[in-house]
Amino acid sequence: MLDLRQLAALRAVADTGSVSRAAAELGWSQPTVTHHLRGLARELGTPAVAAAPSGTRLTAAGTELLPHARAVLERSDRALAEVRAFVRDRRRRVVLGIYPSAGLLLLPHLLAWSRAQGVRITVREAEVALLRRDLAELRVDAAVVYTSAADTRPLPPGCDRRVLAQEPLSLLVPAGHRLAGTLTGVELEDLAEEDWILSAQPDEPIELLLRASAAASGFRPRARARSDDYLLVSAYVAAGLGISLVPASIADRTAEGVVGVPVADDALHRSVELLAHSGVDEQLVAELTAAARRILRGGS
Repeated sequence: MLDLRQLAALRAVADTGSVSRAAAELGWSQPTVTHHLRGLARELGTPAVAAAPSGTRLTAAGTELLPHARAVLERSDRALAEVRAFVRDRRRRVVLGIYPSAGLLLLPHLLAWSRAQGVRITVREAEVALLRRDLAELRVDAAVVYTSAADTRPLPPGCDRRVLAQEPLSLLVPAGHRLAGTLTGVELEDLAEEDWILSAQPDEPIELLLRASAAASGFRPRARARSDDYLLVSAYVAAGLGISLVPASIADRTAEGVVGVPVADDALHRSVELLAHSGVDEQLVAELTAAARRILRGGS
């Protein structure tokens, strides 16, 4: 079978007129050029080059092969260039999962950043449990998720984590609630008799943290209603169905009739993280992480 190096040696001899000059053009040693020309002769069943008074010339067989050699080498060079360009472009693409409330805070600025930087982001929005499954099933390259100290699940296989922000949690209470207007942090033990609006998912990180902290305070939260839609959670709270533990960024955007109240326990916070597969380009992940951190700090 013909070897590209054999064809390259033939082309270089044709262009330069000698084995020594062909070696210099290719950046090879002269014995290497000779080795590939001998291999070419074995494949053809006859020499492709011969000695000449002024150097080295192509034989009739070599002359017949030369245009084909040039075409194959040019096609090979073009294919290599196109694949390298594809790989460079692929390194600037990412399928990014993100949970809905982070999308509101992060996505507009992150997509503007990606356009300016030539990064192509395809967004998949889903709750954290689904994003973790998508990572495990390779449906997304990376995902913005959140976790808490009570969430002990391992990372999806092949993923590592980068912390983007630590966000405190707040209580959502009805505007007429006894705690409405409280400026100092509320102790969790003072909430033992309250009804709660909890997550629709029992393994949701904030609910896991609430249950663990409540157990340490001697009570178990009573679920009056469940939802992962913060607009619906706010509506439930406004209707007096119960109180809820939510991220401070959500409490700051409450609906009418609902008030955000701080909690005393500093351990009640969530960690916003970027989980990325190890196969994703490291430079792209680093840039994405830096941009997300800057946006979440209030920059753009």
